[in-house]
Amino acid sequence: MFEIGIDAIIFYIGAFGVRWYHIMEIVAVAIYIIFFHIEAKRKDIPLKHVYIIVLLIAFFGLLLGKLTDIMERPQYYVEYPRYMLSLGGMRIGGILVAGFLTMLIYCRYNRLPFWEVSDASTIGIPLAIAIGRIGCFINGCCYGIPYDCFISVIYANMHSLAPIGEKLFPVQLIQSIWNGSLFVILLLNRKKMKISGLLYLLFLILYSLGDFVIRFMREGNIVFLDLRFAQIMDAVIFIASLSLFLFRSKHYSREPLLFE
Repeated sequence: MFEIGIDAIIFYIGAFGVRWYHIMEIVAVAIYIIFFHIEAKRKDIPLKHVYIIVLLIAFFGLLLGKLTDIMERPQYYVEYPRYMLSLGGMRIGGILVAGFLTMLIYCRYNRLPFWEVSDASTIGIPLAIAIGRIGCFINGCCYGIPYDCFISVIYANMHSLAPIGEKLFPVQLIQSIWNGSLFVILLLNRKKMKISGLLYLLFLILYSLGDFVIRFMREGNIVFLDLRFAQIMDAVIFIASLSLFLFRSKHYSREPLLFE
């Protein structure tokens, strides 16, 4: 059993408290951009498109990420409507969907190879998520269910967003470890996937599967069949990604030159 006594707020800028997850989010985005840049350069994708795509994903990802959180916790936002405009409570599933649609539309409009671009964008995603979850762990947000075991954590700092003094499952650390493992898997296989798009789809398959299972140990509102809204999104992403993975594995044996 571990006690988390780290102050979730590092320092203040006026009345605004800068939390650890703010710092981790900045680091995570930087890591994502670096790997996207490296992989795009390796695949001869014009780098100007990389940064435009990143900005578009950031914008639409924030919108859809927040929208999915509102759909999962509508009562919370009825009680605290001001938090609809906050950067907290972003659902990664919503961000992934926004990323897919953004790249799809942008690549079609600019006649870029969508599956090549999506592969280039993939490597840094799980590492960015893993880093972000460490911020969540220190901050006390996205906390786990009450759990009395030797791996349980107890938050002791008043600025934590988790219940103070309660034994909780360290779900943020499990999510961080899982996504860190995905990063290693993708890194080792990025040159072995001979059909474009398979690396990206492999990530979506593994991420959604792992997130679906891990979320049973995380606090959240049940919406259907003992499932949280995020798990329903995981199931949809898993089925769609697996279907596309099998389809491309069977029907494509070459690298596409243009949008398909």
